Amino acid sequence: MSDRVLNATKLTGELLSASIPITGCNSNGVVSFAAEATQAHRDQAAAILAAHDPTPTREQAIRLDGFDVLVAALAVRLSSSWATVPLVARTRVQDVIDAAKSKIAARFS
Repeated sequence: MSDRVLNATKLTGELLSASIPITGCNSNGVVSFAAEATQAHRDQAAAILAAHDPTPTREQAIRLDGFDVLVAALAVRLSSSWATVPLVARTRVQDVIDAAKSKIAARFS
């Protein structure tokens, strides 16, 4: 394979969505086909690989930006049991929220 950058998770999803019988693929573009894969499946997979856009999905981008951690921190902060959360955990939750606020402010300034 070339030095082309691939998003193995996204590519796997694209192949499975096309009903291509695979057991997975890696970031080098090597696809592991299931035993029942036909040559037509392999050709279709090659076309999907050629057209693959490695840009992270929305869900991947959220995880990469740490916003899933922010959502968890906000959920804890807004819970009715906030007062019972140990101080060290409350401090950590607030640190996550503050870091996200700074990151968002920097992105939009």
